[in-house]
Amino acid sequence: MNSTAIIINGLAVAALIWALVGDREKARAGLRKGLQVMMGIAPVTLLVVAVVGIVLAFIPAETVGLVLGEGAGFTGVLAALGLGALVHMPALLGFPLAGKVLQNGGSPGPVAAFITSLTMIGVFTIPMEIKILGRRFTLARNLVSAALALSIAVLMGVLV
Repeated sequence: MNSTAIIINGLAVAALIWALVGDREKARAGLRKGLQVMMGIAPVTLLVVAVVGIVLAFIPAETVGLVLGEGAGFTGVLAALGLGALVHMPALLGFPLAGKVLQNGGSPGPVAAFITSLTMIGVFTIPMEIKILGRRFTLARNLVSAALALSIAVLMGVLV
């Protein structure tokens, strides 16, 4: 266990002890609620693990490196940006997938493009967004988001 995990877990245990000393019933109620929430997100967490495993089983590391590695250059960034904009999945699923892409030879720039476009651009939600927020706002928001995602990806490629 690394030092960050030790510190976070230590703080959590200290907060629990403090809560138990302060008001035992409220602390127990909080623990029960936390357990309920944890059980509610457990299926999604297991799904995340399964999908990441399945995706990585079908995509060889060489392909990842070729398409999203250092050699892919700006084309890799654009491909990752487009993929992130088109893929409709929770960011919770995207982060471990991005980590595995980096481990399998992906470059930080394309991975950053994928994650930022995944969370900021919603191609499949555009019709709903237009209906609620209007065509002009939706187009402007998605274009600005794409420009920001591209800027972040280029910056990450240069800095990391």
